[in-house]
Amino acid sequence: MYLTLSGLTLLAVFIVYHVYRYKPRLPPGPSGLPIVGNIIDLNTQELWRKAHHWGKRYGLRVSRTPIIFLERGEVAMELLHKRGMYYSDRPHLTMAGDLCGMDSLTPLIRIDKLKLERKRLGQALSPSATKKWRPALEREVMALLRNLHQSPNDHVAHFQRMTGSTMLRVLYGYRAQSANDPLLHAAEEMMKVTSTAMLPNWLIDFLPFYRRLKSNLQSVISRLRIQALTCGDKDTGEKRDCFCGTLLLSNEDEPIVSPELENRVKWMAMSLYGAGMDSSVVTLTQFIMLMILHPDIQRQAQEEIDKFVGPHRVPDFGDRDNLPFVDCILKETLRWGVPIPITPSHRLIQKDSYENFEFPEGSLFTANIWSMLHDERVYTEPLEFRPERFLNEKHQAEQQGLPPFDPYTRCPGIHFADQSIWLAMARMLACFNIQPFVNHDGEVVLPEMIFDGGAFRQPKPFKCRITLRRKGVLSTLQE
Repeated sequence: MYLTLSGLTLLAVFIVYHVYRYKPRLPPGPSGLPIVGNIIDLNTQELWRKAHHWGKRYGLRVSRTPIIFLERGEVAMELLHKRGMYYSDRPHLTMAGDLCGMDSLTPLIRIDKLKLERKRLGQALSPSATKKWRPALEREVMALLRNLHQSPNDHVAHFQRMTGSTMLRVLYGYRAQSANDPLLHAAEEMMKVTSTAMLPNWLIDFLPFYRRLKSNLQSVISRLRIQALTCGDKDTGEKRDCFCGTLLLSNEDEPIVSPELENRVKWMAMSLYGAGMDSSVVTLTQFIMLMILHPDIQRQAQEEIDKFVGPHRVPDFGDRDNLPFVDCILKETLRWGVPIPITPSHRLIQKDSYENFEFPEGSLFTANIWSMLHDERVYTEPLEFRPERFLNEKHQAEQQGLPPFDPYTRCPGIHFADQSIWLAMARMLACFNIQPFVNHDGEVVLPEMIFDGGAFRQPKPFKCRITLRRKGVLSTLQE
């Protein structure tokens, strides 16, 4: 009887505590389940689109952790940028960190180390520093063109080979021997695990008692711990000029740093590989799909290339200023396609408020990049693919007094990614006609605009035709 009374008393205290305890004024959100909160809502396919429909600012709660989606650029600028010293920490992700062994990846490290790493990344990946890798980019893009000519329906695999080989060369000074290079395959496997493990919908990330579970997923990551000091080609100096070599080696190819810093540089390189690999492949795949669906835009870009570059060579970096419409296609592909639609979560290190809302310490904030780049206040007809918007239209955000917001400017590797994607797009447009697939019955099969619901907005597989624009192109590809 005493045990029964004690149990009822504890239950009553528990109920009273949860009913009358102080609750901050969070943004409205859907009602959740006991204990697990809104974890089911976070498992929605294309979470970024669902969050956009939920509202302009919408909060969810998983277990005891508030999660707030930031839907507008000016809110993200205010909280994540202007108040960045309070919002730049990262949550502890049990799935990605403890179980998959990826807690040292740059997107997952805590605020005390993040500032130093961003400084190192900014130095090694500045616009001037990345120019030395242009010859490697040009070689890989020419190999991509040859592969696309031979087997156009394997375009995703060709983009993966080009991007993966380029990243290994730039980061580690390692030249992939072929499309079947074991490091390329290991890296692709690691990217699949990483993109899935970092999604914000794992219940284990919010329930601490699950953290005792063990996993063998760490073996996947360990295969990618490439020895930066031994991957390079010692006869060409590529080891010294690569990202790791720039930070770790002297002019005599001798280590100049501590083992601790060497370990951090390796993890930074792995982080860059993951971000650059997946986002570039997704962007180029979206580009192929968009050129098929918008042949008039493709022809306009080809006419621009023919006018300023001519038929006897392919565009190079020196031609970029003369090809503004090609530049607009790149910008609009990133805006319309949004390869990374939501950001990794930011953790608030102390309680804060915004407008009429209060956020307790430990709240998580996720920027919905898809929503910001489809804001009707900023972009006319945002669901339409219109590259000319960057050529002709005056920026609507400036007209309405909104602060400019570009989610890509804060990415340390944006300069290198921009160069590689632009060169691939420009040369594909110069050499090929990108057309829809025609089946055995002579029916045109257009790609469906259906995307994976993971961390990257990868289109579902589709077939296409990629044909030479003129006879002389083939000799150019074989040079």
